[in-house]
Formats: sequence, C-alpha cells, structure tokens
Amino acid sequence: MPQGKQDRPLVVLLPGTGEHGFLHRRTSIAIPLSKQGVATLILEGPFYGKRKPSLQKGSKLRRVSDLPILGQATIEEAKSLLEYFRDHHGFSQLVVAGSSMGGLHAAMVASVFPGDVGATAWLAPPSAVPVFADGLLSASCNWRSLYKQHELQMLDKMLAGSAAASSYEKFDAGATQADTFESLESSDAKVDPVQEAKKRMRLFLSITDIDNFLPPRRSDAVVFVVGTEDEYIGFTEPQWARLRKQWTPAHFRTIKTGHVSGILLEQEAYRKTILEVADLLKERQVSPESSAPKAAVVAA
Repeated sequence: MPQGKQDRPLVVLLPGTGEHGFLHRRTSIAIPLSKQGVATLILEGPFYGKRKPSLQKGSKLRRVSDLPILGQATIEEAKSLLEYFRDHHGFSQLVVAGSSMGGLHAAMVASVFPGDVGATAWLAPPSAVPVFADGLLSASCNWRSLYKQHELQMLDKMLAGSAAASSYEKFDAGATQADTFESLESSDAKVDPVQEAKKRMRLFLSITDIDNFLPPRRSDAVVFVVGTEDEYIGFTEPQWARLRKQWTPAHFRTIKTGHVSGILLEQEAYRKTILEVADLLKERQVSPESSAPKAAVVAA
C-alpha cells in the first residue's frame, strides 16, 4: 500500500473462480497499480488457498450449497474491508474489482455497500447459472450423482420462499417445488435425471443473478467488460440486456478475447479499467436521487 494522502484510490481485488493465493493479482494488478499511487487489498477467497477445507480437493467445492456460502462470505468481507478503510484510514475513492466470479461479486458488493463505491467486473458472468448449468463447467458436474443425492432436497428447502427463484425464467412456473419433488418420487422412470438436476441447479443458482440487485449509489462508476469469444460463461445476452436497463448509467463494454486469455493476457486493459472507475468516482458528483443507501433486493 503506497504512502501518501488518504484521498488516493483504494481497490479491493476479489478472487476469481478457483484462484488460490495472491500471486497473479499481486504481480499483474496490485504492484503496477501501486506504482501509480493506488492502494490495493487482495482478498483470499473462502474455500481457496489457506482457507480451503481439509477434505476439499483443489478448487472443487464438495457441495453445491458451498457456492452461495462462498459468495456471501466474499461479499461481506469485501464490504467490511471497504468500510474499515473508509472510516479508520480516510480513503474516499473506493473501488472493488474482480475477474470472472470475482467480477460478479464485485458488482454485488457495489450494490449492497452503504456508501459510494465503484466496481470493475472483468469478464464476469451476470449469474452463476450459465457457468455451471450451460457453460464449460457444466461438463465437469456429475449430474446423475447429484440427482440421486439428498442435496437436491436440501436445495429445495433452501429455496422455499425465494422470490428470485420463483421468478427465474427458465424454471417451469406451472409446478411448485413440492410438486416437482413429489413427481420425482412417483415417476423416476419418466424423468431424465441429467435434465432434472440441471433444472433444479438453475433454479437454485438463480439467487446469484446480478439483476436481483439494485444499482449502486454510484452506478455511473461501474464498468462491466464482456469477452466476445468467452465460451466459459455461456450465452447470456438477454440477461445483460435486462441489466443494462436496470443499472443505467453503468458502462457495458466488450473486448475481443476468450475467458482465460482475457484474464491472463489483457491485464493492462483490466488495470486501465480499474483506474477509469477511480477517476469516475473522483470527477462525478453524486446525484440527489442516489444519495440514499440501497440494499440488495430480490425481484418479485
């Protein structure tokens, strides 16, 4: 963290999917930013690195239910760091940034933070749904095994009363969760276990949709960058269109790159976007309409 005045930017760098430790974010993002007078904090994500559970192998979460726990912990920890350095160290230009999963979490942090904060969502999906149910990671999940386990029953209980889940477009609105489970018990032979498990997974992961969150106080200082060749997160244009409308005047851009190549090879563009967000925070005044704190809400 560079020495100097506290009105310089402070950036909290969130981890991407499966990212252990700090090396990549430290060498490619934090150190170059420090040379430009930008302070950074690098958060090690729950379930990764030194925070990895003893029985977990590598980056593979043992349970589906671990995923929302990971997300909620990351969001709350980032929010706490921003509040602490704002209140106790005088930082006023606060930015949260991340790539891939970290970018989605960064946008969520900006939404729930009770103050002005900018966000850079680099090659981030608008939801965990396309990543795990439609994108490349869907091939790594043992859907038949998931269908046979009690995990699906637990997901149904966790989703009970969730407006986000009940409004999710890909879920069959004509059947309740109880009806769905009852049909599984009575007509297993008629159900495609892979498709049923994916359907329930989409429903469960719909709680991670970014368009369930209100725009931040400084939505003008939020930048989403999407890779035109990104096959990792699947096709999500309808959801991006909804988010553009809901989060106006946030910035939405594309870059000609894939997912992994964009994270590893487009680091300069990523840093420039972070610096741009910091400048937007400094230059633009908060409008009277956005002066009241807003919290994340679930779409009805």
